[in-house]
Amino acid sequence: MKALLVLLVLVSFSCSSQQANSKMDNVSTPIIETFFTRIAKGEHGNAITDLMSGNPYINLNDSSVIDLKSKFEMIHSFVGAFKSKSILKKRTLNESVSAYSYLVKYEKKFYRFFFMFYNNDNKTVIYKFSFDDNLDVELEESLKQYVL
Repeated sequence: MKALLVLLVLVSFSCSSQQANSKMDNVSTPIIETFFTRIAKGEHGNAITDLMSGNPYINLNDSSVIDLKSKFEMIHSFVGAFKSKSILKKRTLNESVSAYSYLVKYEKKFYRFFFMFYNNDNKTVIYKFSFDDNLDVELEESLKQYVL
């Protein structure tokens, strides 16, 4: 019985280390780190532009990209200084799609940043980026379910 438990623990560690060392992580993580480095330097607009310009299929002059950049720059005008970031969750599907959710802390408020990357067998590129401040509401709602 103990041998089976040890085997299950070893397999579990092996699976989690494979997830941590995925090919998608090797490409996506440096892009995300560069993004946060720009934010820490106060280069909010450039952070979005650089992130999105990594995908040749995203038109930087598209109204949705301009709107995203505008909203992103706007929040930085009232949330205070960037403090830190920590990964909440990450998932990889068949080395084709990876998603990363981060808790990002500022002086006055916190946000969730979401990055999704796509590997089209030629290149891994940013597929989607979004941010929101709904994490507090979701956390509160999840706790209410346990009261009943």
